Amino acid sequence: MPSTSRASFVIGWSPPRGRARRSRRFGTRQIDGALCALGAGAGNSFTEVPVATFERLGIPTGVDVQGALAAAEDIVKPFLHRLPFADRSAITQGCAGVYSSSLLHGERAAERDGVPAHEILQRVGEAGYVGGQEDLIIDVALQLVSERDRAT
Repeated sequence: MPSTSRASFVIGWSPPRGRARRSRRFGTRQIDGALCALGAGAGNSFTEVPVATFERLGIPTGVDVQGALAAAEDIVKPFLHRLPFADRSAITQGCAGVYSSSLLHGERAAERDGVPAHEILQRVGEAGYVGGQEDLIIDVALQLVSERDRAT
């Protein structure tokens, strides 16, 4: 006899930065985030921003806002080379399924070899590289340089 019990699930997603409050109005009940948006290339939003916003609006989150702000500022931020932001390379990296650790390597190769970082990261994604294969990013950059030189 088929079960008539209802399935239980959580509606959630990684909203673009600044969209957590609006997402909640449309039924989202779980929001993916990370302190200082660590891993933002894949879409994480800053945990500390929606938590502070929801507290101000009287929406309980179960997160200690001051604790989250302190952890972001005092623990996470000091080891970041730069704060994450959604630029062409970061968005391409996320869409191509490339590990976030590859972004900085792709940007360095782009600067060194004079090819766009987003093109390098797109190729890395197409090749299916995984974390720990950052040295192969150099090969991709050099291949793009070679293709550019042949075209001119």
